[in-house]
Amino acid sequence: MRILKQMTILLAVLLLCACAGGLTRLPEGERKVEVTSALPGMTQLEILTYGAGWLEKNFTATTDPIALDDREEGRIIAVGQIDYPCRWADCIAKGDWIVSFDMYLDAVDQQLVTTFRNIRFTSGSVKGSAGIDSPLWSQRDLDAVRPKLLELNAELIADLLTAAPGE
Repeated sequence: MRILKQMTILLAVLLLCACAGGLTRLPEGERKVEVTSALPGMTQLEILTYGAGWLEKNFTATTDPIALDDREEGRIIAVGQIDYPCRWADCIAKGDWIVSFDMYLDAVDQQLVTTFRNIRFTSGSVKGSAGIDSPLWSQRDLDAVRPKLLELNAELIADLLTAAPGE
């Protein structure tokens, strides 16, 4: 009986350690996802023009998704949302979460730097409460969201690469 009690305690400690490992608090500078993509033959203006069109087509918001359009300086900032990519037990607590973010498109000739910043989580209301609105702060949540953001960037780049100049 004593061995069973010790094994139960050991299992509980190991489970708590495994769960807490992903809850490492990220420094502010690491709470982003950044990708640099080569776009051969495209000018800064073409990249941002086609990028703005892609954002307007693919980001559905109640207002204009483009928060800043400064093509002369080579930057567009858009506001986007995706569903939280929950798996297994995460879906119990995070199944209704929405991931909001600012997507920065910084272009120079033949190159685009896409940065996802201000990543936030919003959940629906629970038993009459207003729900939560919280910034990303843990490594585990960043690791869960990163593949979806990279996939979003890959879709943008694929669309830009198939865009014909002069359209």
